[in-house]
Amino acid sequence: MGRALLILGALLLAAVIGFILSMTKWQIATNVLLGVVALVLTMVSLEIGLGLTIFLVPLTVQQQLGQLAAAPVRLGSDDFLMGCMLMGALVNMARSKRVFWVRSPLNAPLMAFFAACLISLSYIIAHRGFGPAFRLSFLHLLKWFEPVTLYFLVVASVTRREQILRYIVAGLSGCVAVAALQMAQHRIGPASSEEWYQLPSGQLYYRAASSFGTEGILGAYYVLFLGIILALVLAVTHRRARVLLALFAGVVAVMLLITYNRASYLGAAVMLVVLGVLSKRRATVVAIMIGAVVLGACVPTVMERFTMTIQSANLQSHSVQFEDSAAARLGLWMRALKLFVQNPVTGVGFWGQRSMGLYGATAHSQYLTLLVDTGALGLMAFVWIFWTIFHHANRVRHAVTDPWLHALTIGVMAGLSGVLVHAVFGESFDAFRLTSPLWFFTGLVMAILRMTPEAAPDAPPATTSSAAPPSGPASGWRPRLVPR
Repeated sequence: MGRALLILGALLLAAVIGFILSMTKWQIATNVLLGVVALVLTMVSLEIGLGLTIFLVPLTVQQQLGQLAAAPVRLGSDDFLMGCMLMGALVNMARSKRVFWVRSPLNAPLMAFFAACLISLSYIIAHRGFGPAFRLSFLHLLKWFEPVTLYFLVVASVTRREQILRYIVAGLSGCVAVAALQMAQHRIGPASSEEWYQLPSGQLYYRAASSFGTEGILGAYYVLFLGIILALVLAVTHRRARVLLALFAGVVAVMLLITYNRASYLGAAVMLVVLGVLSKRRATVVAIMIGAVVLGACVPTVMERFTMTIQSANLQSHSVQFEDSAAARLGLWMRALKLFVQNPVTGVGFWGQRSMGLYGATAHSQYLTLLVDTGALGLMAFVWIFWTIFHHANRVRHAVTDPWLHALTIGVMAGLSGVLVHAVFGESFDAFRLTSPLWFFTGLVMAILRMTPEAAPDAPPATTSSAAPPSGPASGWRPRLVPR
């Protein structure tokens, strides 16, 4: 009887979904179908659902699926996919009697940042009440924390080395798809002449952005994954895997170059420096740096794009003339600092300078934007989050002996360093397609921390009992990693 009711319910659900799909545009129909697939697969297997999510999120396209309240906030396919996956994950964890919220080093910093953001909204309430500006800011705050749920799901569910390796493959597969799409766009060319950009020399170039919409965020995405891929290349001993990873690293490096994004170039340089410091194969990293410089020098548009920032410099008068984009960004930074001085502690509200239209553009810097929006409290909490990540990742780096997991930890530290540098020149952490893999791989590193007794300061003392230890992330037992 129960099986018959389950089959009947599935048929009714399929009929309703089919009716909805037949009455909507194909883009929305595709989004709904992918969301339902993610929901069902995650309910059946949390590992499959998470792997599918980390693969699909960078490929999602912003389609308007609706609006929330009176605030002009659009729900994209990424939000719908994440919502369906999260619902499926909660059902799966409830069915298997696992908890979503587990102890981790980032719990306190994340809660502190959320609290600072909530406190900052008091400025919007005082000046605009609970109107559209407040609703818009609050919904964007929830959206900022939406990919953070991936971190908690990963930390709560990952307990085995094999899981981590499969997630690495899923994440790298998504990066392959992003690079292939960008390559195809670059080959086909822009859809209109307005998408061509002109260098001072008159040379035209096209910045294909794959599914990301902006080449800056795509470049930061590549910096994150390039750090992970290169760390794996340096650590893996399996010849075929190393060759494939090295070829993929070369493709990603070329795709990064043709984003023509200067902040991404700088982030990649910092990523390589951090990778050289953390890796034991420093000579190889130096060779990679030299190869990257030679590769960039072989592309005239890349060199001109990088060197065009400073138009002229007069050492006698101590004056420097920047190109228009850099000069405009410096002006926005100065305006942001003046706005911060007016509300230095709590800021003007998370996303407040945009929701209230305090001036025409954002600060074009993640740190200055946070300083203006959430004040010194929010920025300190934000710094606390990433200081904690690096602190505990470094402990994992010293404790873990498995080459794959050791390389993943180093790669995340190097890639995250590059992204943090990139954030100086843009609101990188507001981009869902970047922060989703970032929090996902951060969760994997913190899961390794829970799996490694040597890296966990609160690990229980070894027991002499012959009974098998309890399994699962909810227990206090942390399995020792066995190198392979």
